[in-house]
Amino acid sequence: MARRYGDKWTMAAVAKKMKRVANQGSWGGLTTERGYVKSCYGIHEPSGTHLIFTREYHLGFDDYDKCFYLGLVFVRSETKEAKKSDKQLTQKWLELFFGNNINRLRIKTEAISHGRGDFVHCRLPCGYSWLPL
Repeated sequence: MARRYGDKWTMAAVAKKMKRVANQGSWGGLTTERGYVKSCYGIHEPSGTHLIFTREYHLGFDDYDKCFYLGLVFVRSETKEAKKSDKQLTQKWLELFFGNNINRLRIKTEAISHGRGDFVHCRLPCGYSWLPL
């Protein structure tokens, strides 16, 4: 179940909390790691953003073995339906999660909900000790 961050939670506080949770484990695609993945999922209600932030490893990446992963989905508050990505809001989340490493991100956006919404995938490739490449 996703942790809900209500009106008292700023975007910065959510990012800080989610980074701390993500650093308590990592995900490599195993079903035994589902508890970790669930703990890394949250909903920032004021901005209508569903987020997942994890550390991932050995998932068949092209030229790196580890990464930090941020997934974003934006929803309409009144209907809870996915909507197209919000560029300004996406940029703000990227700054909060990745800081000066934004230029190293690998970002992919895919359509969801029959084309009515977007899922934004952001990966920061890492090497040894989870240091950005």
